[in-house]
Amino acid sequence: MKIVDEMGSLVYEGKTYTYNDICYGCSKWLSLINRWNTDEKKVLIMGKIDEKVFFLILALLSTNSAYVPVDVKMPRERVNSIVSQVKPDLVVTEEKYADFFAGENLFFFENYDSLFPEELFRNAWGEGLAYCIFTSGSTGKPKGVMIDKNAFQSFILGTNNAIVLTECHSVLCITSISFDIFGFESIYALNQGKIVFLANEAQRSSPRLLKNFIMQNNIECVQMTPSRLKLFLCADHSMKSLQNVKVIIVGGEDFPIKLLTELRGKLKARIYNAYGPSEATIWVSYSELTNNVIDIGAPILGTRFYILNELGDMVKENTVGELYIGGSNLACGYLANEMQTEAKFVYSEVCQERVYRTGDMCKKLDGKYYWMGRLDNQVKIQGYRIEMEEIEKVIKMYEGVADAVVYLHKDDDTTKQYLVAVIIPNISFDENGYRKHLIEYLPKYMIPQCTKYVEQFSYTTSGKVDRKSIRQSIEK
Repeated sequence: MKIVDEMGSLVYEGKTYTYNDICYGCSKWLSLINRWNTDEKKVLIMGKIDEKVFFLILALLSTNSAYVPVDVKMPRERVNSIVSQVKPDLVVTEEKYADFFAGENLFFFENYDSLFPEELFRNAWGEGLAYCIFTSGSTGKPKGVMIDKNAFQSFILGTNNAIVLTECHSVLCITSISFDIFGFESIYALNQGKIVFLANEAQRSSPRLLKNFIMQNNIECVQMTPSRLKLFLCADHSMKSLQNVKVIIVGGEDFPIKLLTELRGKLKARIYNAYGPSEATIWVSYSELTNNVIDIGAPILGTRFYILNELGDMVKENTVGELYIGGSNLACGYLANEMQTEAKFVYSEVCQERVYRTGDMCKKLDGKYYWMGRLDNQVKIQGYRIEMEEIEKVIKMYEGVADAVVYLHKDDDTTKQYLVAVIIPNISFDENGYRKHLIEYLPKYMIPQCTKYVEQFSYTTSGKVDRKSIRQSIEK
């Protein structure tokens, strides 16, 4: 399998990069990769998302090395945590972020033009790790999910058999490189010979500019989380910009039925609901939604679903249990975290294979799977997976907070949601200092938009904080 089909091309800020341009750009990066002898090494990438980032990622996929993407909006403390876990062999970043990586081997994107191709890009997959994506962790620090190149290729083959993109010639790319869905909008789309239209930072951040970008380039395939799509529609009530879109893929969060009804009432596009944890390589199931029932479909080729009860036994049809995923899409585990790897990736005698415990409650009915909620306090916002415990631990680090609980508030129609922090402040609490502390340690999407103050928490009979009771008292 090739990484890039010969017909694939990239468009960024009005300039088209043909297949030959892409190969040339990758060849330039290979000269750097070979210079640093990064075989079977990890290359951390942090910079503006443009054509140079694309070429670097493609080049690394053709080698036996892996990339570790970090969003430029990530707070410094979180970047420090990632660097300490990764111990990168090379960091490719912009000069303005140099002090983030003191003591590391650095190369700046500003020096890209000085690179000269010494080895031709062979457009074939290398071996070993493809990338390491960091997600929220319940231990209080982000955890790195390691995906190898075989799993990435399995995702591509499985997706080809699950969704129909033959009628689409252009794909929108708007996702951060630190989010694994970027792999669908970029690598997968190029592999299928599509024209990838990469939005710049302003277009990604502004629904109005993004609306114009989609219309001006006649983009035919878009992928968004429900919350981002809802925000986008606030700038395009009539959905004029989506009239020529042929495929809409929605995923990363629970898909509200109200949003689906709104889309189906105004658009002719195929609408897919996609499901998949980072631990199983981007998406593992798709469902084309043709009526007002939202399911997550069936596992793609190479992937298997099992629904088990608390004893680890299979449940009957139409019975809710925990979803376990098996097959060739599974991650290798968590970087430098053997304990969590062993807890989440287990060998099941019932399934007769290594499986990933998703923590998602599901049921199966007539060959389709339905997402029924979570077993734990994990939620998804803007497609990002968030462990409430991580936010709570950061809040409790602030000296003015005695205790804290965080929950996700949803309106009745589930299209509007935000994080709420319930804290017990002590005498030294200062609101400005508290907000500054959160900004220093948490990315924007993990900072609670609302904070409530209470004198004490209620507890269950077993002595645990009664989250349900606390939430109910706040929501009255």
